[in-house]
Amino acid sequence: MKKLIVASIAVIMSATGIAQTLNDAYNLSSVTYGSTARSAAMGGAFGALGADFSSISINPAGLGVYRGGEFTFTPNLYLNSSSSDYLGTVSQDKKVGLNFSNLGLVFATPTLKDQGVLSVNFGIGYNRLKDFHRVTYTQGNNSDVSQLKYYAQDLADYGEDNSLWPSYLAYQGWLVDKYTDNTNQTVYEPILLGDTKVDQTQSIFEKGKLDEWTFAMALNLDHKIYIGASLGVRDVYYRKELMYKELFGVTPGGSYSQWDETTQSYVFYDNGGYVSNDYLTTTGYGFNAKLGIIVKPVDALRLGLSIHTPTYYLLEDNYSYSLDPDILYPQGSNDVRPDVQSSGDLQYKYAVYSSPLNMELSMAYVFGKFGVFSLDYGISNYSGMTINERGSSTGTFLTTNQMISDVMNTGSSLRAGIELKASPNFSLRGGLAHYSSPFNTKANDYSFNKPGALNQFSAGFGYRDNDFFIDFAYVLKSQNVESSLFILDNSQPMAMTTYNSNNVMMTVGFRF
Repeated sequence: MKKLIVASIAVIMSATGIAQTLNDAYNLSSVTYGSTARSAAMGGAFGALGADFSSISINPAGLGVYRGGEFTFTPNLYLNSSSSDYLGTVSQDKKVGLNFSNLGLVFATPTLKDQGVLSVNFGIGYNRLKDFHRVTYTQGNNSDVSQLKYYAQDLADYGEDNSLWPSYLAYQGWLVDKYTDNTNQTVYEPILLGDTKVDQTQSIFEKGKLDEWTFAMALNLDHKIYIGASLGVRDVYYRKELMYKELFGVTPGGSYSQWDETTQSYVFYDNGGYVSNDYLTTTGYGFNAKLGIIVKPVDALRLGLSIHTPTYYLLEDNYSYSLDPDILYPQGSNDVRPDVQSSGDLQYKYAVYSSPLNMELSMAYVFGKFGVFSLDYGISNYSGMTINERGSSTGTFLTTNQMISDVMNTGSSLRAGIELKASPNFSLRGGLAHYSSPFNTKANDYSFNKPGALNQFSAGFGYRDNDFFIDFAYVLKSQNVESSLFILDNSQPMAMTTYNSNNVMMTVGFRF
């Protein structure tokens, strides 16, 4: 039995990894910018402006624009909501929380020269690149598609020793019948009758974050050219709790059936169902480097370019799965359930290379003392992502990497921001951002999550004097995600979920 469990666990990690880790790699590579209130209010378009700690994650040359030292921290209040449409039923959920999106310290060191390298600046701190906090509730009434059909097919294709772990548990929990037909072939069938209606509910709770700790250095050359480089260390924590529930509706003759070996016939029952629970925790860290330059051909215009290396992640998954059937015993009328079956805790270590190249092109135009306009364009080749076992370039994820190459294209971001000076110390800001989806039309052949484009709208204001500043921003992010409730097949109905993230940010800074 132990050998069977180990084999089944290995199979489910291999099979679900094909779909799951593709999304994991994308989630770690698709980041947004704007971790301080000023940069967030301006759409994260700070690649050419600089002198803001969040700009270091875009273009480390922005560190060279600083004329003095600075300390900043940014608390963030968020309200995340979801609205899911599945089989004509719309379900909603929301989550509120508080976190910190930025903590930064900058040291500006003048060289006391009149030309050449005028200062050497250093920066250390972190910027939050992504929050995973969200809840999703999906419900479909009177669907005639059950996940049990795919479990039965999986058992028929691979047998009990090599099927997915949920399929094996469904069989052990009497949700899938096994018998020998008149041709002496083993048959697996779900206990549902052909016309049974199924009510499906899925609840997903997600939390976590992707932070980047930055160690950067930049040079100021004659206040005309700024050159910077940084080393980024990313901290990953992701927790997902998924509950999936099916209730069998009442139909003529009973809603589900089970094979009775004694009478060699089906026994029919009314109602019933089952609940499954998945728990996944991903932790780890990653490393990358950035190199950037900002040029001022004239005093009012700044042009920026930066290159980001791949981020190399070392990750660890901890996974468990359980199934709780709620049905009657085949040979009696008492409500006797099997024991709750569980895979136990499963640990798996692997490595992820994020997008192999990310390039940021930026420009900013300063309207004297009246304000500034900035525009950033970023491009990443998501098809170059790869997932590997630790210390190996082959093995479990060969199929996954081929799928990444097939279904993913280049993704891009376009970010724009404006700042207007209402007075020498007070500014008004606004911004827009669009992050495209890199999934191509081939992704429609698979049943994993397919995020659409992410759109961002922002506004804010700030007060600044010589030694102190405080900035506020409101940011709305919206994204549609098409997803499947099942893990085995791509023919079932898809759910369309809209995620909205409302953020209120405040950055407090001190200059020295």
